[in-house]
Order: sequence, then C-alpha cells, then structure tokens
Amino acid sequence: MSLHYYNFLRFLQKKNYFLFVISKIFLCFLLIFLTSCTSTKSKHCTETKSSQFQNKKISVSTPKYLDLLIKAYPDVSFVPEYDKNFLDWKIHITVPQKDSSLPQKTSVLYWAEGRFLPPEKMKEKELYEKIFYFYPENIPDPKNFTKEQIKLIKESGETEIRKNNYYSSPHFLFDAIYDSITQESTEANLEETLFLSKNTKIHYRIQDALKKVEKRILNLSLTNQEVKEFVDTLLRVDGFSWREIRDSPRKSFHSFGIAIDLLPKGWGNKIVYWNWEKHQNPEGWMLTPLSKRWIPPLSVINIFEEEGFIWGGKWNIWDNMHFEYRPELILYSEMLENK
Repeated sequence: MSLHYYNFLRFLQKKNYFLFVISKIFLCFLLIFLTSCTSTKSKHCTETKSSQFQNKKISVSTPKYLDLLIKAYPDVSFVPEYDKNFLDWKIHITVPQKDSSLPQKTSVLYWAEGRFLPPEKMKEKELYEKIFYFYPENIPDPKNFTKEQIKLIKESGETEIRKNNYYSSPHFLFDAIYDSITQESTEANLEETLFLSKNTKIHYRIQDALKKVEKRILNLSLTNQEVKEFVDTLLRVDGFSWREIRDSPRKSFHSFGIAIDLLPKGWGNKIVYWNWEKHQNPEGWMLTPLSKRWIPPLSVINIFEEEGFIWGGKWNIWDNMHFEYRPELILYSEMLENK
C-alpha cells in the first residue's frame, strides 16, 4: 500500500469520526429542544386548564335581604358562612340572654333562599315558604277582589287545607331569636306588663317597642277623640299563649310572646276575626265589607307599624285584633315600594 493511499484512508477515518461526533452533538441538541418544547407545551396546557377551571368557579353572593334582618334586630348577630356541602349559606345567629350575666346563645340555620332552616330540613326546603312577604300599605278591600282571588282566599280558609299547611311561615328563625324552641324556654323570657292599663305577658325583647307604641297612643288620645274612644273601650289585651294557629299545625306568633290581640268591649258591635265569621257565613266570609269589620283607628295602626308591628287586618285571612312584631316585614315592604 502506497503512502498516499494510506494517508487517504486515515483522512477518511478522521472525517467519518468527525461526522459521527457532529451527528451525536446534533442529536443531543435536538433531544434537548424537543424536551423543552414538550415541557413548554405541557406547562401551557396546564395553565390553560387551570385558567379554564378558574373561569368556571361558582360566583357566590351574600344572602339577599340579610341586611334587613340585621337592621330589624340590631342586638342580634347574623354572621354568614358559605357551606360547600349544601351549596348554601349557614347563618350563625347569636342572641343576648335576658340575664346579661349569662353567655349569649348561638344557633345555626341555613339561608335556604330566605327560609332559615336547620340542616335536617334542607332536603324539603322547597316545601317551606320564605319568611319575607309583602305587607301592604293599605287595607285590602274585598270589593276589589277578582273571582280568582276570592276563590284562592276561600280555599286558603278551608279547614282541611289549613290542617295540612305545616310548611308556611317556618318558625326556626324566631325560635332562635326569641329562644322559643320549648314552652319552658319561652316562659323564662316573658315579662308581665301593662298595655293601655291592661295586664298581659310578652317577650322581654319587644317590651321597649310596645312601650313606645303605648306612649304615642296615649299622647294622641289627648287630642284625638277617635283614639280616646279606642283606649276607653278596650276590653282586654291578650299576649303570650303557647298554642298553634287555629285549625293549623303551625306555631302561633303568640307562642313567641311577640303578638298581642286587642279586643274592644262587645267587639265594637262588629266582626273582628275571619274564622268567627266563617262559622256564620261559610260561603261569603271572605267578602265581609270593611264597614262591617272592627278596625282600630288608622292613626293607631300607623303607630304600631312605625314601631315595627304589622296588623292582621291587612291579611286576606284577616285578624283585626292582632298585632305582631315583625320589623323585617316593614323594612322589606318599604324597600319594594321604593323600587
């Protein structure tokens, strides 16, 4: 083999080795590049998925109208906490006790779109009515009722329907506010009081509001003859009574000690309560003219309302002797009227 040929072979070997090294280096860079791209793409996909997930998060707003309860009951604490299991707000309700030396009591109820229910009632929440309802400014006049309204009012007064109407006006919120789960706990919170010179028992929490009503009525009676006659002809004032609503399984608001019935002497020679009239006129009680119903002076009704009470004479199922402390309904109705 000639020296030139040998040198030529050595050159080729070196060149092949060089190409081999170059190819290896190229492959290494290619692998690094592909790995980097895959990592970047994976990161991008993860970020995209994360972003998409975040965009799908449920927006949760605080309970509607809870601010009305806070305003209506300023000494009661209403603290909302979102429960992901029920997808609803838990409301922690903390109430001071009559004996201020004792610790405050806290109850937990679920908002349930304004129904205030314990957890064991959440499965049937749609059966319950909401605690907020519209309380009208004016007395509903039966002469303006439509045939459909008359039919609905008559049906709502049927004894069998009322006996099965457990779910309207859920009582759990008021059990919490007034510590009224049992008769014993309620009676521990009662105060004997005089209202317009008549003895009665009420929950201590409404005593200040009722005293304001009394003072304003007595002051007005000095200059208003109609109000003076109302005071002079008052027969009795019925407050606390642990019982259910007539012909109904529902707890009466008298059971909380936050309702009073004002009965005039001889019932004012008029009709004071729908159910009593129903026994006399089962087909037409809902159309009893306002002129035949005993109605307290409008100025007296206004005073009660301005101090947080509603009057049963404005219900379609009318109860003209009945006043009930429901400041949240006064605020709710004012809000709707001002919209």
